[in-house]
Amino acid sequence: MKSKIFTLLVTVLLFSVTNIWGQYSGPGSNWYFGDQAGVTWCTLQANGDPMYLMDGLVDTNEGVATISDNSCNLLFYSDGIVIWNSIHQVMSNTLSGSPGGSLTGDPSSTQSAVICPKPLDPNTYYIFTVDANIGSGGLAYSKVDMTANGGLGDVDLAEKNITLFNPSTEKIAAVNHQNGSDIWVITHQWNNNQFNAYSVTSTGVDIVSPVVSNVGVIHTGTSGNTRGYMKASPNGDMVALGIEGMNIYELFSFNPLTGQLSDAITLDYTSNDDCYGVEFSVDQRFLYGSERWGLDIHQWDVSLTTPAAIIASHQIVATLSTSNGGALQLAPDQMIYCARNGTDYLGRIMEPTQPGTLCNYVDQAILLGPNTGSARDSNEGLPTFIATFFNQAEFTFDTSCDHDTVTFFIPNPQGLDNAYWNFDWPTSNPNYHYVGTEDTVEFIYSAGGIYTVELITERDNDFDTVFANVPFSQTPVVNLGPDVTLCDDEILTFDLSFNDIGALDGSCDYFWEANLGTQTFYDSLPTYLIDKPGIYTCTVYADSICGQVTDILQVEYNNMLANLGVDVTEGLCVGDIHILDATYSNTTYGPSTYSWNTGSNQ
Repeated sequence: MKSKIFTLLVTVLLFSVTNIWGQYSGPGSNWYFGDQAGVTWCTLQANGDPMYLMDGLVDTNEGVATISDNSCNLLFYSDGIVIWNSIHQVMSNTLSGSPGGSLTGDPSSTQSAVICPKPLDPNTYYIFTVDANIGSGGLAYSKVDMTANGGLGDVDLAEKNITLFNPSTEKIAAVNHQNGSDIWVITHQWNNNQFNAYSVTSTGVDIVSPVVSNVGVIHTGTSGNTRGYMKASPNGDMVALGIEGMNIYELFSFNPLTGQLSDAITLDYTSNDDCYGVEFSVDQRFLYGSERWGLDIHQWDVSLTTPAAIIASHQIVATLSTSNGGALQLAPDQMIYCARNGTDYLGRIMEPTQPGTLCNYVDQAILLGPNTGSARDSNEGLPTFIATFFNQAEFTFDTSCDHDTVTFFIPNPQGLDNAYWNFDWPTSNPNYHYVGTEDTVEFIYSAGGIYTVELITERDNDFDTVFANVPFSQTPVVNLGPDVTLCDDEILTFDLSFNDIGALDGSCDYFWEANLGTQTFYDSLPTYLIDKPGIYTCTVYADSICGQVTDILQVEYNNMLANLGVDVTEGLCVGDIHILDATYSNTTYGPSTYSWNTGSNQ
């Protein structure tokens, strides 16, 4: 199914970040789920476990989605019907009485929602929802505008409950596109074996041309066959799902460049009991499966090269002590958490990269809060995230201007044996910067632009490779020169378009103002011509990182005219003398010099 070296283009600043205190931040670090339960990796308990949250309002038996910003601030969460903002108020445009009603998901849908940031737009998110039990809501999406409601956000009524197909199964997954910016949202239709992969780009959701893959078993029959989770691997090259009613799991290859699924493998065992949760270990070696009404946790080694070998690698690695299981979800700490239906704790696979029982499942790992008299059960669901949030080989960086130093960070240094950086990829002669186990490295770029950076990390003799497009900005240069005096037939020309090379969006904005005394003129081109006296101001705006630069030039014209008197065309005889006097006595612009066609300079 995969090689030992994985390739993925990652979206910058979408991943969890580890700071020097051992806490985490990023879009996948705050979880709300179940019966008003929640945990966060932004604040850790004394033993390093995630802290429980007591402020959540969601009450869902299954599906839920949450999203935070890169600084660990909660943005919003949803059960597929309503959305709660960061202060736990319901966004007004998701209420049942709002235009278009509530969202068309369902808390009883296995994966009622997933939230995707719009690439290159920090103020826009898309929430994709799926209905339950072959309901009429099907698959739909809505746009969330975070500038609305004073920065708390709300659904944009112009792009709300946009149906993509109907009916749908209760499955939805998301993973980064290989181009490092876009996102794939992967779904499955009902009554066929068709996957639809929708791309989310800087222009929005492509609803016209999803990538269609007809592969695997046909999802049909009773509503129980719609249920069960679907997940992509953290590096984006595999997809797995459970089908509760059929008692099977399926594994597929996924191409993060094309969005195509292929190579279906059915993982079918007589011990399966309503296959439900699925999740990959962070190194993509193992796939785990949980049962909705059973007690077993399954493991397969999906790094093996043949379907027969993968199927034969199956092990039951844990048996839950009480109650039934639920969702499995990879977390920022690289562990896999298990929903424990009807309990006030989460189970946890402590070492998911280890084979068999060495993965070390702990049944009552995280208590979901003290007994306050109100239930905070995990129920059966955990939040669905973009899988690439938790990719192992990942990095973030701070951008800067001109020739400043750029600092790159490896946010998950746990278990790191070696790290190799290539700051000028692609190249036929790579210059790898070896930093050992250091999780921070610095580099200086000589000019602005978008550079591709490669990181190779080594853990336990396994190598992971990721690439990211680094938007390195450049402060614009505006140098109109010193104030100048010109002769009346001289022209000054400027071309500042060279600044466009260093602008992140490919071009700068130019603002010219010509104050000519009685009139003022404006222009917005990078090229400009000056042929009149006045005060000229030019401002070049590059981007939000390096801002703008302004320069002012005062231009005067010396309207000096050489005057030799009246032309003498006749009336002179041989020997006559006519004196030509070109004396110019105005010394405002300095002493005059003379050049005659006779060679004289007097």
